[in-house]
Amino acid sequence: MMNDGNRGAAALDSFYQAGFSVISHQPVGEIKIEGVFVSDCGVLFVRGEENTNVRRFDALLAAVEALSRRCFERAVSLTTAIAWGEFLA
Repeated sequence: MMNDGNRGAAALDSFYQAGFSVISHQPVGEIKIEGVFVSDCGVLFVRGEENTNVRRFDALLAAVEALSRRCFERAVSLTTAIAWGEFLA
C-alpha cells in the first residue's frame, strides 16, 4: 500500500479513526478497554481484577471485533493477534 501514494496513508487514517472510536465510545459501566496506536499497530488491553478473566476477555474480543468491522467497512483488512496475561511496562 505504501507504494501506491495515498492508499497507505488512507488505510492508516481509517485504522486510527476506527481504533480511537472503539476506545472513546464505550458504554458507561462496561469493562473499559484501553489502547495505544503507533504506526500500523494497535495494542488494546483491559485493566482491573474486579471482573473475572472471562468477562475481561469477552470485552477485549468485542473491541477487537468492532475495530475489525469498522476497518473492513472501509476496505482495510487487519491482521490480528491476541495475547492474554500480565502486561508489564
